Amino acid sequence: MGTWQSSSATSDRMQRENVERIREVETYRDPHYGGTVQLSNHYQHAWQLRDGTYVLTNDASFDPARAFGVGAQRLERAP
Repeated sequence: MGTWQSSSATSDRMQRENVERIREVETYRDPHYGGTVQLSNHYQHAWQLRDGTYVLTNDASFDPARAFGVGAQRLERAP
């Protein structure tokens, strides 16, 4: 049973990743609303501002608090 569950989980993850590539999205954990959110995969970094909106950037040194003066949380990609 454990082998089947592990194989099924791997298959589900691979299917999700294939669909993400086709749709050009990446799945992130959503700390504000819970669950996950899919955002454009054209950016390397995703942030969620205090009001729940998202900021995407390729700038690794970007800091929303400095740029916008608001609190934010860096989003983690979902496994």
